[in-house]
Amino acid sequence: MLNAYNAGIADDYFLSNVGDNSKVIYSDITTSNCPPIAGKGQEISCFVGNRSLTTHKVRYYINDLYRGESIGSPYNCLLNFGPYAGQTITLAAESYDINGKLIKRIEQQLTIAEDDTNLVLGKLR
Repeated sequence: MLNAYNAGIADDYFLSNVGDNSKVIYSDITTSNCPPIAGKGQEISCFVGNRSLTTHKVRYYINDLYRGESIGSPYNCLLNFGPYAGQTITLAAESYDINGKLIKRIEQQLTIAEDDTNLVLGKLR
């Protein structure tokens, strides 16, 4: 039980005090009220809408340039948005099955802030 407690409080979502802020924020970036994303390295996670659960990996693209991929849920990937500070970009995600067949591609226009705003985890659907 102590091990479970220690693992829980080590999680980035755990807040010790009322009013504390988490360094991890979950935001649906498909909404029109999505705040600008910080122009720095950001870990993102993606759900590409495959309800048959055959997704093996997700590839990420910024302005159609390959920027990384993740195998296995939750498909987290660290992307560097720093070079795009002050710009609007197209972030795309492609899901593939175990045989490398494209299942689905989704994309979203995002504004990259020039300063250190606080979106850390995003979700594309």
